[in-house]
Amino acid sequence: EEEEEEEETSPARGLQHSTSFAGTVDVSVALRRRSPKERTAWGRQVVAASVFGVLLGAALSVRRPWMFTIAGLVVLLLGGPALISSTYTLWNWTVLLGQVADRTFRRRAIPRLLPFLVVNSWAIFTSFNVHALFYRPHFAELAKRLDYSMSRFHLMNTVGHFLPPVIVTLWFWALNAEKRLDACEWTSVAPLPVASFAFHLLWALRVGGGLVLDHVYLKRPRLHWYIAWATAALTHLSIGTFLSDLCHS
Repeated sequence: EEEEEEEETSPARGLQHSTSFAGTVDVSVALRRRSPKERTAWGRQVVAASVFGVLLGAALSVRRPWMFTIAGLVVLLLGGPALISSTYTLWNWTVLLGQVADRTFRRRAIPRLLPFLVVNSWAIFTSFNVHALFYRPHFAELAKRLDYSMSRFHLMNTVGHFLPPVIVTLWFWALNAEKRLDACEWTSVAPLPVASFAFHLLWALRVGGGLVLDHVYLKRPRLHWYIAWATAALTHLSIGTFLSDLCHS
């Protein structure tokens, strides 16, 4: 009986806790009860994302926004895993907060990152949720790793992955023809499908060294990750092409 109990609680066999809903690059922590300090890790990551987003918004407000935006994205790429989170979801939320902050600072600001946010946000939503279509226990196992009830998990999934694409899509659609043309200014230099997917891939290389992200989420067969990435690529290509046509029509 003792051997069976030890086998059930073995770190090698059990699921592992993430330090937050956003995920972690540190999976050395075996399944166990977390301290209150550990439970607040996700809150600190959200605060960090908010602060970085506000700083990015301030950078967008300067006279040469493209230079500061590139610098901000490079800083996010280099310091994001340590300062904010290892997941692309919070990186995307960070840039979204930056665009919102820019709009707050300058009422007439041009939301130049908005088209890219639309494509990225939908790519995150589809690639995250496609796992559950071909592996039904995926959400339950992820909720267990996070120590969440299923209702809380679905709430966080909605807020984290569905709300951003809805917000940015409605925002983009609400622009009149002149403002939409201004918002699409950078898409002539950085084509939407290519630029958005390229940054998505750079994130994967930064946090995982490749397309397999077992240490960020949960260990899954390689085929599952390849399907998720194929879904992301299809989303970047289809929505990016659609928005690009709208931008240049």
